[in-house]
Amino acid sequence: IAGREFNVSVLERDHEPVVLPMAEMRFDALPPGILPIVDYTAKWSEDSASYRLLQRRFGVESLEPDLAGKLEAAALDCWRAAGLRGYARIDVRVDEAGEVYILEFNANPCLAPDAGFAAAVDAAGLSYVQAIDDIVAAAHPHQATPCSAFAL
Repeated sequence: IAGREFNVSVLERDHEPVVLPMAEMRFDALPPGILPIVDYTAKWSEDSASYRLLQRRFGVESLEPDLAGKLEAAALDCWRAAGLRGYARIDVRVDEAGEVYILEFNANPCLAPDAGFAAAVDAAGLSYVQAIDDIVAAAHPHQATPCSAFAL
């Protein structure tokens, strides 16, 4: 699907899904011949051009609030339809007409501190430890020991 790509991270907080700041994956810096998609190479091959040149940009909420509203609604529809809990990332494409296409809903996106979900957590002004606490609390709402209780 030709168009813009967004990662919409969702974190369950107090039993409710919260859409975190949305990241647009920018392909502008990629050299000719590299497909504008976030594939395995772009995610994991540190020596590749797509890994080094793919850019994540936040700010669609303030720059394009109507589009952000459509992305948020789509992400929350996916969350509810799939019965997601804890955290997730919904990847979407938006075509030139503004139509939103769901690429995937990822019920277990990478939680590495340098990955996209953590970047969204940071953009939301939350600490990484708080986000992990929220994920654990969603999985075990009556038994969770916050990560902040441990030396990380």
